[in-house]
Amino acid sequence: MTMIRKAIPLLCMVCLVLSCGNSHSGKGKIKVSQDATQGDTTEALTESDDLYLEKGLDLMKTETAGELRIGMRYEKVTEYMGGPGKITEPEMSQADGSLCQSVDYPDNGVHLVFNIESDSVRRISNILVIEPCQLKTSRQIGIGSNFDDVRKAYSEVINPELSDSTEIVAGTSYGGVVFDFRNNKVRTIYIGITSD
Repeated sequence: MTMIRKAIPLLCMVCLVLSCGNSHSGKGKIKVSQDATQGDTTEALTESDDLYLEKGLDLMKTETAGELRIGMRYEKVTEYMGGPGKITEPEMSQADGSLCQSVDYPDNGVHLVFNIESDSVRRISNILVIEPCQLKTSRQIGIGSNFDDVRKAYSEVINPELSDSTEIVAGTSYGGVVFDFRNNKVRTIYIGITSD
């Protein structure tokens, strides 16, 4: 019993260090401005974060995967893609409390999330494309495109603080496009919001 009592503080310290420490390169973190550290406990975005958030949200309005785009209605998707292979039951989003539904086209490598606005209105909120998807973005990037082509096509919106040799974030995790790479080739393309 004494050994357990001695181990509890050590275990608590290990848990605290692991939960606070992050060995990742800072991806997904919000910078805290000097004002926020002086008494105000709310997190604040820096000017750079604001700029990339704005760029990411603008990009989400215009970016496509083939003809798929954020805000596209379910009926238009089925006209373009046909009937889906799998549809999940509607569920509440933990991020914003909205009602969402996943629609998959596994044979096409397309996964969509729809916000359900009413009984008759469902709109795309997130797009994920993976192999064997042949759809290209509006800047002609698709699965298998190389790293340098993505970097050139999205140069003005790439967030350098969130991007590295395995992932390019155009915008932020609060809105934009994320390209994931394996062996210097695009493995996945995600259009939407990745942070809760």
